[in-house]
Amino acid sequence: MWVRLHAPLTLEFPHLKGYRINIPIDEYQNLEELPFDGTAELRFDSLEDMKADYAAEEAKEAVADAKSFIDVLYHICMEEHVAK
Repeated sequence: MWVRLHAPLTLEFPHLKGYRINIPIDEYQNLEELPFDGTAELRFDSLEDMKADYAAEEAKEAVADAKSFIDVLYHICMEEHVAK
């Protein structure tokens, strides 16, 4: 569902540089029940580009879609530091 239905909407963001979807592999979890069924990582060149994309018309449908199936939606902005 994440890949086939939801990803195409996010791929419309004009400044999006990378998009990764991570789906847990059930048999390798050490929790009886995970608090989520997937995560998505969106990559932008800058915070300004990210803000512009979320303010753009293209984002409205993607954000509405996300709110329709995600119980808890966290946006965590990070700065990447490559160690190797």
